[in-house]
Amino acid sequence: MKKIAYILIVIIGIVIFTGYAEGSNQCKEIEIDYCINKIDSIKNWYIIYAIRNDTIFKIVSMKSQEKGCTKISIGNKYNLILVKRLENVLSPYGLKLLPMNYLDIKGSKFDENNDVFVEYEKGVIGLYTCDALKGLCLAEQYDCGNDGILYLAAYNYILNDSINHNEKIAVCDSIIDLDRFWFSQDMKDFPIEKENIDKYRAAKEFKWDKPYYSYYIDSLFCEKNKQANNILFFSQIEDNMLRTDILPHKRCVDKFNYNAMAFQNIGLVYLFIFDKNNTIKIVLSREIIYD
Repeated sequence: MKKIAYILIVIIGIVIFTGYAEGSNQCKEIEIDYCINKIDSIKNWYIIYAIRNDTIFKIVSMKSQEKGCTKISIGNKYNLILVKRLENVLSPYGLKLLPMNYLDIKGSKFDENNDVFVEYEKGVIGLYTCDALKGLCLAEQYDCGNDGILYLAAYNYILNDSINHNEKIAVCDSIIDLDRFWFSQDMKDFPIEKENIDKYRAAKEFKWDKPYYSYYIDSLFCEKNKQANNILFFSQIEDNMLRTDILPHKRCVDKFNYNAMAFQNIGLVYLFIFDKNNTIKIVLSREIIYD
């Protein structure tokens, strides 16, 4: 990126994230936890129905005789990373051919004797597994809450920003290596954070990692808005810093391909800095033109 023409829209200060502004009916704050609504079983498998944001997820977990563990229970909420089951799918096209239309995925074969069906007619959106679940036991060391809270806080802040009022925004399910050094000159009043960014630049040089698919991001923002005209891209969270880019969708371009979307486009870039309590501390933003 040789030139960056930008309008500096710096929002600096101590910002405590409190969710959506009172009176806003444009957006609904997203829940990160899953509420266990029902637990069933078939032979060697538990079937767990979990609800988040009025959406039903069907989780399949192999039965296991774990002792001294924390078992999930109906009515309680848990922080889970779910992985959509796309293996051994049952469809009109045969077991080995993955359908293009997700509604053609009727279920999945979990072993030779057990087929589990999605139950779209009951509002279930798909079959999922969770690595932290062993039977009904939730691994004690399992903790995905910190980064999830930060991503959701940033997402909700962006939706509340007046510049994005009435905009339809979808989230890319990949992590993009986004350069936060752009904001170094805007952080003179924050010497510790500026020093961290300068160290980041010195260590990284100008080497960029390829984008990679994130089950984590996909599980947090799986309810994609197909009518969205703007795409939100997340970086990895490092040193309590997160960069995000919002790019308007360009015709004839894969809307979730960052490089294709950024080319000769105009976007809005944010840098979020969080404190030790996982609260937004500083927000910087720029409108930029990519060459």
